Amino acid sequence: MESPSLAPGRQLRNLIIYLSIFFVVWALRATVLYPIDENIKAISDAWRQVYADTIRLLIFVLPVIIYLAFLAKVKPLRYLYLNTPVNRKGLLQASIVTILIFILGLLFDYILAGEGRHLSILIPSWQWYQIFLGLPMAPLAEEILFRGFLLRAFQDFMNFWAADLLTSALFVAVHWSYWLYSQGLHMGLVMLSLRIFIIGILLGYFVRKSNSLWPSILAHILNNFISVALLFG
Repeated sequence: MESPSLAPGRQLRNLIIYLSIFFVVWALRATVLYPIDENIKAISDAWRQVYADTIRLLIFVLPVIIYLAFLAKVKPLRYLYLNTPVNRKGLLQASIVTILIFILGLLFDYILAGEGRHLSILIPSWQWYQIFLGLPMAPLAEEILFRGFLLRAFQDFMNFWAADLLTSALFVAVHWSYWLYSQGLHMGLVMLSLRIFIIGILLGYFVRKSNSLWPSILAHILNNFISVALLFG
């Protein structure tokens, strides 16, 4: 396993600085600068999607590549598990666990929905830009940062499960700036945060068992699709 050629103390300091800058920049983008999205959307939904995906790549992905290549001095693709061979046995094990937890999640949602509710399938009438840009780009960028970079980096200072829990907590935290900006504080955010936290843990488990980031990217895309296609009503 390739590791950064930095002293542990310096590596930890750089990581803390990196995270601090990232969260400040992303919070500004998701709040103060978000009206730019609305202005572009008023002109064209497609261009708004292109803009949002470009900004996400510039904030989530490009700095990771630069950090790994020039500061940590490692090969970014290999460090991020983007060109490592897939462990098929581990992938199968992780898939089974994830499917079981997903089924339990649906049962939990059914119980919360109450009597008389039923599961329905709603396939949104997405436009081409939402299918080819909106659906895959956010999971790709988020997985590169969280499960590719941070999960791997944290394991230099703690065991896998501690790193996975910390990464999942940060994965939840990155959503909060936009949630608070667009919805305000309400109890529904607690349940949503718990769901995303569990999903983050599972995605980290996917990476560990499969030795590749691609299964977690695909699982993340599938989860995002299911979250808008399945509902209780």
